[in-house]
Amino acid sequence: MKNSQTPENPARIRAQQVHALARLMPPLMIVNLVNAGTLVVVLYGTDQLTPTIAAWSVVLGFLSVRILVKAHAGRLENAPEAVSKRAVNRVVRSAALFGAVWAFPSMFVLPSVSGWSQVFAAALMTGMICGGAIALYPIPLAAVVYSGLVTAGALLGMWFAGNAATIGLTIIAASFFYIFYEVIQRHAQLFVSEFVARLDLEESHKSVARLLLETRSEATEEKKRSERRLADAQKMEAIGQLTGGIAHDFNNLLAVIQGNAELLEQLELGKESHPITSAIRHATGRGAELTQRLLAFSRKQSLRPKAINMRDLISDMSDPLQRMLGETIVVATRSHNSSWNALADPGQVEAALLNLGINARDAMPDGGKLTIECADVTLDEDNSVDGADITAGDYVVLSVTDQGVGMSEEIREHAFEPFFTTKGVGKGSGLGLSMVYGFAQQSGGQATIYTEEGQGTTVKLYLPRAFSEINREAVPKEEAVPRGNGETILVIEDDPDVRKLAEIMLGNLGYRVIGVEDAKAAQRHVSAKGEIALVLSDVVLPGGQSGPEFADELKTARPEVKVIFMSGYPTEAAKRNGFLGSDSVLLNKPFRVAQLARAVKEALA
Repeated sequence: MKNSQTPENPARIRAQQVHALARLMPPLMIVNLVNAGTLVVVLYGTDQLTPTIAAWSVVLGFLSVRILVKAHAGRLENAPEAVSKRAVNRVVRSAALFGAVWAFPSMFVLPSVSGWSQVFAAALMTGMICGGAIALYPIPLAAVVYSGLVTAGALLGMWFAGNAATIGLTIIAASFFYIFYEVIQRHAQLFVSEFVARLDLEESHKSVARLLLETRSEATEEKKRSERRLADAQKMEAIGQLTGGIAHDFNNLLAVIQGNAELLEQLELGKESHPITSAIRHATGRGAELTQRLLAFSRKQSLRPKAINMRDLISDMSDPLQRMLGETIVVATRSHNSSWNALADPGQVEAALLNLGINARDAMPDGGKLTIECADVTLDEDNSVDGADITAGDYVVLSVTDQGVGMSEEIREHAFEPFFTTKGVGKGSGLGLSMVYGFAQQSGGQATIYTEEGQGTTVKLYLPRAFSEINREAVPKEEAVPRGNGETILVIEDDPDVRKLAEIMLGNLGYRVIGVEDAKAAQRHVSAKGEIALVLSDVVLPGGQSGPEFADELKTARPEVKVIFMSGYPTEAAKRNGFLGSDSVLLNKPFRVAQLARAVKEALA
């Protein structure tokens, strides 16, 4: 068996010692009474009893009986866990009292008697010194006090008489005094060491407790922050899915409106119709811009990322921004901490700068300074910037800082949400910051806001570093709208208005058109009409089979038939969601007649 021992508590040990001494008090008092009575009897039998010795025996008897009664009344069966300092001092006082009482025979009895009475007194005094000191050993101070007083009495007796008995008693008493003096010195040293160690241990316990409390508090706060970030991410994801779906359906409506406006222009109804069709096309253009912002927030817009020299871009944008913001706002640009290129869509970066500039102008109605900076940053595995999660890596950070009114914490938490705005009715759509946020997220980066009320706002775009060189692309020349030569095109679109519009557009371009609403109807026409040259299909179709799934079956059976997709979901989003392959062609709704004509001509070439 394993022998385990529990370390003793010093306070409990002291309590046990005092308790044992208290239980020993009755027999000690009885010994006092017996020894004093025996001494009186011996002296009386040898005719050496004096009134002084008789008085001493009465005092000793009174004290002994009194302590006997008190010990009997306050007797404890079990030792307490600890004793008070007062209880220890009471034991020391009792030891001093009895030490003074037994010093009396050392001074007067032993030197004044003779014969066998002196021998008996010497033996009795020796026994009282030894027995009393040993009995008081658990409390060394009490033992020293007792033996010290008896020793002092023996020294005085030796000084008065100088006989052999008093000398021997003095030597014995002094020896015990020396022993217990050494004991109490050692005990005091141990006590001090123990006291210091206990203080150190208590301080260590307090430090550990404080550390645990701080760690627990930090862990709780970090958990709350993580939960808030998760809730914000889930909320933004849900809003993004909703806005992406709205933008998709809205693009179908815009495609019909814009397409019919173009068809009206082609009919040449007269100059009076041009303002009407122009207004329609202008409104659809604004609608297309609105859906583009919605798609930017929901990270479903079509991006063309490439290496950008951010220093050149903000330098080129400073003059247009200055003219747009007015003379009351000073535009300052800094790029001395940046040498990397960013991987992003330059058009979207410019749009983000314009949106942030407009927000800054509205935040500084009395004018101020707008600072645009770019810097290179390497993020480690901490994956957090201003409370927002981001993948570790190299980033080019575009910062836009104003000296405006700033935002409250409540407003800042909602600033990236679409249609959230603090501007008056008709003064803002609430899509500027949401577009910036969605663009940064879709580009593989992050957007953050740091703001203080009355101090201004800083919006930062973290765009991934580009490791490729910048390619200078030539601007394509404007070409005439290409026309067809009677080729047959199968249009698959579940929205009847969009399908009818596509049929009219393609018919006016010189193609023969067949329109169906789903993949099953398209399959029947492909089987029956062998002359079909191209399929123009929506990505999402009813009936359980999507446009890309139908195209995969068609390429297996009829590899010569070309396929073009059209959708309210832009190219990058459709590819990311697995709708299209990397070589697929997709027209983003709403599209112009010229865009449709060029896409069809290139596919049939």
